[in-house]
Amino acid sequence: MNVRRSTAYTGNASFLLRITPANLLGLLDFANFVWIKYIFPIFIVGLPIVFLLASMIRKRRLAAS
Repeated sequence: MNVRRSTAYTGNASFLLRITPANLLGLLDFANFVWIKYIFPIFIVGLPIVFLLASMIRKRRLAAS
């Protein structure tokens, strides 16, 4: 029973150490590169267009019924 408990603690600790970023500055550079070039244009331009199209389709369906 004691071996299972110590294995669980060791496994959890090694997992938490493994998911921490090795290079925080590299992680920040990657986040800035991805978010500024790809995600923000989708949220600023693409998402409102999707909402507009969805509202137009909904309006047509409500008018037809």
